[in-house]
Amino acid sequence: MLSRPSLLRLILCLILFHPAIAHADRLDTAFEKAIGNYFAREFAAPFGTETDPILAGYVGRLGADVARESHRDDITCRFVIVGSDTANAYALPGGYIMVTRGLLDSIDSDDELASILAHETGHVAKRHATQQIGFNLGFTILRRVLPQKTLGRNGDTLLAVYSILRSLNKSKEQEAQADEEGIDFAYAAGYDPGGLVQFFDGIGGYSNRIEEYFATHPSPEKRIASARKNPLVTRAGSAEREFTADGYKRRGLPGLAETVRRGEDPFAFPPLPPSPLLPNFYLAQQKTLEDVAKGERAALTKFYKVNRAATIAQQLLLLNTQLGDPRWIYLSGRAYAVQGRISDIYSRSARILRTAPGHWDALARQNLVNPAGSEGAINGALGRGEIGQSLDLLRGVATPLSRAQSTTAAVLFDLNNRFFRADNATTWVRYAALEGALRYAESELDRADERSGKAWRVLSVARIRRYENRLNEMVSEDDPAKRAVWNDLLRRRIGAAFPTQGSTGMATTRAIVAVSLGASAMETYGNRGTNDFVADWVLKTEGISPENVATVLRLATLEMEREIAARERHGVGTPLPVQEAIAPIRTEAT
Repeated sequence: MLSRPSLLRLILCLILFHPAIAHADRLDTAFEKAIGNYFAREFAAPFGTETDPILAGYVGRLGADVARESHRDDITCRFVIVGSDTANAYALPGGYIMVTRGLLDSIDSDDELASILAHETGHVAKRHATQQIGFNLGFTILRRVLPQKTLGRNGDTLLAVYSILRSLNKSKEQEAQADEEGIDFAYAAGYDPGGLVQFFDGIGGYSNRIEEYFATHPSPEKRIASARKNPLVTRAGSAEREFTADGYKRRGLPGLAETVRRGEDPFAFPPLPPSPLLPNFYLAQQKTLEDVAKGERAALTKFYKVNRAATIAQQLLLLNTQLGDPRWIYLSGRAYAVQGRISDIYSRSARILRTAPGHWDALARQNLVNPAGSEGAINGALGRGEIGQSLDLLRGVATPLSRAQSTTAAVLFDLNNRFFRADNATTWVRYAALEGALRYAESELDRADERSGKAWRVLSVARIRRYENRLNEMVSEDDPAKRAVWNDLLRRRIGAAFPTQGSTGMATTRAIVAVSLGASAMETYGNRGTNDFVADWVLKTEGISPENVATVLRLATLEMEREIAARERHGVGTPLPVQEAIAPIRTEAT
């Protein structure tokens, strides 16, 4: 007969190794909700949450659409925007779905975001987060209960390696399951699940096989290949095409609905209208700007290699826990948070360097097609200057960022070291040295964060100018049919009525600010400086984030580009006369 300790060890081994028992969906839902509240607070704490009603409402609206299709009715999904510049999304216990601020700047359509939110809802439906917690808890208890004699000389290390490899493999399996669930949820909610493929196409894939193996997600290439086997994504049959087309039509996009019915790509953007070639003066400016961006990108590329290694060490830290040592726990928490900040600043800086030359070129070409002294020409000139300023601010950011990364990577690998054995006094000295290293890394990060943050804010003002100009090109004030399309699509996007007077770009920005601040925003706009353009007004208006305005303005512009082009191409979706479509909205807004 087994003794009580032996029986306990047998039970723990069964919990660890038997998949039917290891699944954590036996956890009580009330407990899942309780730990979910804790995880959500802790996860968002380093970066804060985004409370701007226009962004929070947008994410919450799309999230609620796909969450209604989930078969799990004991949990209400809550969608939160975390103020991190990395592009990612997470599902936590209790139905918390966290979307990073950087993700919203990495999507090109509602269908992409809806597919990502549906994927995370799939994790919630499958209880993946609590399954992983259950496994890690069982493993930790097992390591604490089994004596060193039973484990053998290297048994504890081998168990740790087993835990790491099993968790990584399980994570990839869960990602595949969530993709399948998410495709079903997005499709049923009336969104195009092909948005998932579009998003993966945009973020690209891993080039290093070791990175791919240790990443918590399967590579984008594998996920794209798997998704394209699904008939809902490929719209393989007439039934799938018709259902997806109906979803577009219900969202006020009859042009894209017809595109789907005809088997064409609804995500393809129309070619930009032809513009004059840039004169030599502009070309010289463009070359200077591209050289600056190229130099900074090269510096960040060197940094990225260390960043990937440190990120792997950061992930392993969660599995390589030493719960009996409070000093280790404290330093691990700090190191984890510092690595999160590093990745955040890197992502923001890389996005600036990747997008700034394209914004400059677009503003330069817009400048050539606008009459001298017009709003579009002045916006173009000011925007180009702001892009140059943003790159100047970003000069040298890679240096303090690299110093912080190298230091933090050393700390992370030290904390993951399971072979280091020393007496208590030596361990205290070691931990004191690690804390000093982290303080140095944080001081370097403060320098990089300040300059990178200013650069992104300045670039966002230039982005506002660019998309305002583009909206004015697409939808002129004297085209009532297109103004009605614009009015309908924007009202759906911002979720509220808004005043429609003025040029399309200006009115769009004012509408976005009105939703963010309320009716007082219009009074603020009336009191602006006489020489201020709308972008300048946004920059000076307290309580308004130019970054948020630029994000919403960009998504609205991209949607209108695709829909207006589709309507013109297929001759569908003729809007109501402008008086019927706009007059009631103006009345509601007053």
